[in-house]
Amino acid sequence: MVNFLGFNFTSLINLLIRTLSLSLKFIFVIFLGKYSVDETNLGIYGIFTSSISYSLYLVGFEYYIYVSRKITQKSSNPIEYYVKHQLVFYFINYIILFPIILYFLFGYDFISLSFLLIFIITLLCEHLGQEIFRLLSVFKRPLAANITLLIRSFWIIFSLVNFIFTEQIEMHLYFQLWAVSSFIALIVGGFFLTKNIEFKKIIKTKVDYREIKKGVKISFLFLISSLCTQTILLSGRFFLDYFDGKAIVGVYTFFSQFINVIEVIVYNLVVMMIFPHMLETAYKDKIKFTEYVVAFKKKTIIILVFCTIGLGFGMPYLVEFMDKPLADNNLISFYILLLAAIFYNISLMAHYILFSYGKDKIILYASLSAVILNLTLNYFLTESLGLLGIAISYLSAMLVILIIKVYYKARFNKNSYENIDIGKQK
Repeated sequence: MVNFLGFNFTSLINLLIRTLSLSLKFIFVIFLGKYSVDETNLGIYGIFTSSISYSLYLVGFEYYIYVSRKITQKSSNPIEYYVKHQLVFYFINYIILFPIILYFLFGYDFISLSFLLIFIITLLCEHLGQEIFRLLSVFKRPLAANITLLIRSFWIIFSLVNFIFTEQIEMHLYFQLWAVSSFIALIVGGFFLTKNIEFKKIIKTKVDYREIKKGVKISFLFLISSLCTQTILLSGRFFLDYFDGKAIVGVYTFFSQFINVIEVIVYNLVVMMIFPHMLETAYKDKIKFTEYVVAFKKKTIIILVFCTIGLGFGMPYLVEFMDKPLADNNLISFYILLLAAIFYNISLMAHYILFSYGKDKIILYASLSAVILNLTLNYFLTESLGLLGIAISYLSAMLVILIIKVYYKARFNKNSYENIDIGKQK
């Protein structure tokens, strides 16, 4: 098996595919920033994508965590049993939450009403596609999972081709192409899943609403935690939109796309490849679990070093190429966001240890503390400092998450993975 800095060939192929998908998003952001009159189109794109991202957590409710644990722990019920209840729960959620989400986003004019139908279709296909991605990851098929993710990004290629021929930026068309790509990825992902799931069994499985209630109860803590984290990541765009308009949101969106590369690489090279094994060995083999933890830490640190150097030195040149004074004037905010991203990805080492042993309340406690601080600082700093205030708020929140998770992980280790009051495994 070919290895490079501890990463095997399969991991590198997965990274290559994921990098291609991420690169398309980078290219699209650079394209919008370079050829738009100002950063307004980037702002529209940032609000639209942020709304999709946040809504995915609301409608998904993190129910996949309950299903993933049941599958990896080899529950007595067949996989199709849990997938059937997962789908039924999502259908109920769509009926309840879609009207609320749409009222907030379109009623308060964060998104133009002309995007309404496109938003609904995109959200639906992106959510189901994401759940397929997660299932494929649980089945230890990261290659298939990343292929579906790449297909979801094909819309960018067609958008760029359209611009080459028309020399017109058409946000409506681009979002329509996004919806089509997500739908195709959904079909392809469903085909991949036929290797692990018998869809006929899903249809025949009877629904037990007590099972859904059980899944909701367990997933709820993770939902609150995830919503807190996403609020920290995305709320800055809405604060900036309210106080300063979509042009500065465009700059924040531009910086965020590159900051996000660190988490994407860590997720694909580390989390997807190692975490399923951590989950399996957490209660069965402490020695093996420790080996996976060491590998997790080592690979994460290597990635952080390379990404920090690359992004730190490369961003000034990219901003110069963009020739957008607003981005250049806010470059200090990029470096603050980069430091925050480093803190967050370091915290993942402690996060996944706590997660493997079911210390869910610790994770929730960290997220709640961070989001309260973040929203408070956003409120007081955005009007006076703009993007710099958002960056400081984000950095503060990520530091709080890091400190809390590392502290409780240390207590957890000290007590031999057993006797810790917060989040004690039942």
